[in-house]
Amino acid sequence: MKAIVFDFDGTLTKDRKGSNCWYEVWKYIDDLDYDDYLYGLYKNKKINDEEWFNLIFDRYKQKGVKREYLCDISASIQVLPGAYDTIKTLHDSGVKIFVLSGGIRQIIDDVLGREQIGQFVTSIEAYDLIFDKSGKLIDYNRPFVHNIENKNEYIEIIKKQYNLNSEDILFVGNGANDEMVYLSGVRTLCINPDDADITNKKAWTYAIESCDNLSQILHYCNDKTQIFMSDNTNQNSIDNTKQLKLFSLDSQQYPDLDIECQVIDDMKAFVDSCLDNMEQKGEYPKYAQKTAFVTARPGVVGEEVDTRPRVERDGKYYVFSETKGKVKVEGSMIVRNPDGEEYILRPQTFAKKYRETEQKGVYEPIAEPIKYITIDRDIVFTSSWGELMFGLKGAVLNISNLDNIYAIQNEAFYQKYTSKEPKIAELGE
Repeated sequence: MKAIVFDFDGTLTKDRKGSNCWYEVWKYIDDLDYDDYLYGLYKNKKINDEEWFNLIFDRYKQKGVKREYLCDISASIQVLPGAYDTIKTLHDSGVKIFVLSGGIRQIIDDVLGREQIGQFVTSIEAYDLIFDKSGKLIDYNRPFVHNIENKNEYIEIIKKQYNLNSEDILFVGNGANDEMVYLSGVRTLCINPDDADITNKKAWTYAIESCDNLSQILHYCNDKTQIFMSDNTNQNSIDNTKQLKLFSLDSQQYPDLDIECQVIDDMKAFVDSCLDNMEQKGEYPKYAQKTAFVTARPGVVGEEVDTRPRVERDGKYYVFSETKGKVKVEGSMIVRNPDGEEYILRPQTFAKKYRETEQKGVYEPIAEPIKYITIDRDIVFTSSWGELMFGLKGAVLNISNLDNIYAIQNEAFYQKYTSKEPKIAELGE
């Protein structure tokens, strides 16, 4: 990878529940109703992108927006943890850093400058508000890409200007206005989605639904930046490892636990190897069907949910993360398993996985039997939807579809699934 292009609001910055540079200015001047009015006109195609911005600019002038307002707003914006170290790491490895935003240039400059990140950035493209010496708003400059939903056009400019190919570039964003970037042919990574649809495999090559630290993106940076996945990773060794921290559920009785997981780059090859070893022992994959009923309720956007899966290790219980999940999409359902584990499903995903029962709030799974194997070691790999996935010793791998292999931790599997004998057709696969 030779270049990485970041969106700003909600990508490099901490989640502010749908907020962005423009929203913060509207809020500062106490004019959110007019913001909603203009956005409604744009969304309903009554005005185009250029007309929308001209109306915003006129209103800002009318309201007397000053440069100092932007300074105040910048001071309230926090970057995502790990931003400085991650961007410095990429920069020091020779990767060019770009920021492409539909936001306000001065705010981006202020925030990245304060965090000492700006020194690593090759170029920032955003709306540039122009103020006179007294700090009064007098004019503006539009970015190269006049329509904020056509960021792919700016990617083409970068490719030509810096002699880059599509495969040289990774784009990182979080919004619906980032979803056209794929047209440029570059790889795309969605993190902490705002109104982006992470199930849209055409728009997003990878996705991290809950990115707590920007360093998580390094896993998706190919070539030499892969060495930053872990200090213990050696790409030339079949024993690549990544350290995983398990957080104690009872810290007074036993501490957190650090374990080493084998990094699996090719899951199909790994499964083939496991099957060969099993066959030599006279063992074969097994079948099971998800049968456990669940309860579910509608979530509220912004609601915090303890989505951390519980794992057992030597009789002690841990979770993978200190961070809980948040409901980010309206209509999402909070699902609760029989063991008390909760997770968040987007509306379209929930509808595919569960159906209502006669008992209110109780749902049964819609599922075909899965074909699975049990693993004899701790592993980490990239799932088909682009997220880093861990499978601890004793976990099972769903190998029904070799293009969509995923892990189910041991305890969760045996609470949710029931063994099922395969049909004759299944045995012949």
